[in-house]
Amino acid sequence: SFIAKGMDPQQAMNAGYRLLDLGVSKQAAVLSYMDVFLYLGIIFLLCVPFVMMVKTQKTAKLDPSALH
Repeated sequence: SFIAKGMDPQQAMNAGYRLLDLGVSKQAAVLSYMDVFLYLGIIFLLCVPFVMMVKTQKTAKLDPSALH
């Protein structure tokens, strides 16, 4: 308690509000990080089928002796 540490009631209330604001800000940052991580995961999963549809061109087999 802030009053026990020698603060007057107004300072103690302001310190309490700052402490609550810090806790709320930390939680908001964690929740926004979780949301962004979720959205990026969904976008990744939606892109996987498109990557599977892309056909790769097969390269012609080269004779290793022709490379020297």
